[in-house]
Amino acid sequence: MSLLPSLRPIAQLLSKSVSVEIKPQILNKIAPKEASSKPVAIKTEAVKSSFNPSWTDFVSSAAKLGSPILGQLLKRVTAKRFLEGVLDIEGPAFDISSLKDEAMMENLRRVLEKYSPGEKWSISFHETKGGTLSSTSVAAQEDAKKRVTKEQIVREAQDDPLIKSALETFSGSKIIGISPLED
Repeated sequence: MSLLPSLRPIAQLLSKSVSVEIKPQILNKIAPKEASSKPVAIKTEAVKSSFNPSWTDFVSSAAKLGSPILGQLLKRVTAKRFLEGVLDIEGPAFDISSLKDEAMMENLRRVLEKYSPGEKWSISFHETKGGTLSSTSVAAQEDAKKRVTKEQIVREAQDDPLIKSALETFSGSKIIGISPLED
């Protein structure tokens, strides 16, 4: 399963009123019986949009709005559904058990209410087999991004002319570790 995208732009587009003016020539082609010699103005009313949250945004704000522990637990699980007041969470048994804890559930509900005021949430949990993180969890995605960044840094270091020169000068030497410089 891929990342759940944020649907906020769609909701924002649908929540706007739009006025359109149709010229008589075009109206005559579309609806000849209704055509007149004057332009016709059509106004559409805004469609009531429901809140369409982003799971990644929610997980990020959970640590700020709730607790760091809740934020970390939510990073390790996957939202199978997070839309229109339904939160369907899947993850390793330990994380699901921790989220089901009465105090943690209260904290989760409070954060959901702050994140989407007025929305009533139904929360369900499902344990994954094997107890491993899903590749679509926020934690797994962050780990993958760190791994790719580290691999890129190692490749750049190996391709650096100064480092190549040093490795050639000291025969048998090799790069054993790379650490970023602190500001």
